[in-house]
Amino acid sequence: MKRTRHSTAQIVAKLREAEKRLGEGDTVGHVCKQIGITDQTYYRWKRKYSGFDADEAKRLRELEKENARLKKIVAEQTMDIDSLKELLTKNYRNGGKAQGRSVASARARLLGATSVRPGRSGAIQRAV
Repeated sequence: MKRTRHSTAQIVAKLREAEKRLGEGDTVGHVCKQIGITDQTYYRWKRKYSGFDADEAKRLRELEKENARLKKIVAEQTMDIDSLKELLTKNYRNGGKAQGRSVASARARLLGATSVRPGRSGAIQRAV
């Protein structure tokens, strides 16, 4: 079958149609063929969206996107914290001397950048 993306409203509508046809006595395979999805897709959608109306399903997708974005932010923050901790332990071993290096250049060195070029956000970018 052709791979397509369905909106949450379409998914909920197809699940309702499938439940109606299944209630009339059709088989899952026959119903899935009629609404244009595979059996596996039907069971996955049923597990994820059963009992939802279109608004709730749309809100679920929005929350999943927001959760992914926040996880990415947390991962970046954790990486920054780890690199700063490593920098502090190196400075402590050298008797507290920074040896003329800024925190930004030390962080860039730890992250593997070849030069420090802060952008608008002050984040370190890798030299091209």
